[in-house]
Amino acid sequence: MLDDKLEWKEQVKMVKRKACAGLASLRRLQHVLPTTIKKNVYNAIVLPHLDYCSVVWLDCSKKLCQELEKIQNYGVCILLSKPPKTPSEGLRQVLGWKTL
Repeated sequence: MLDDKLEWKEQVKMVKRKACAGLASLRRLQHVLPTTIKKNVYNAIVLPHLDYCSVVWLDCSKKLCQELEKIQNYGVCILLSKPPKTPSEGLRQVLGWKTL
């Protein structure tokens, strides 16, 4: 979804909203579910929003890409039951994930 300036702000905003809704559900269950199940839930309800048509719209500005990266980093913290401000690079390695 491009705006009138041919930018991806509205698309990224919509993706963030949907991904955050999925993360909110996962966060409520983070201390109940084992990591393998949390990863499956993340892959089912959050990752599709970040991945869908990303080839088309990931040429967006660096700032917008960083906003999406923050969503993924927060998801990594939830999956591994770490505080939200934990540096995510090492956590992504634990899961075998790369950046968006």
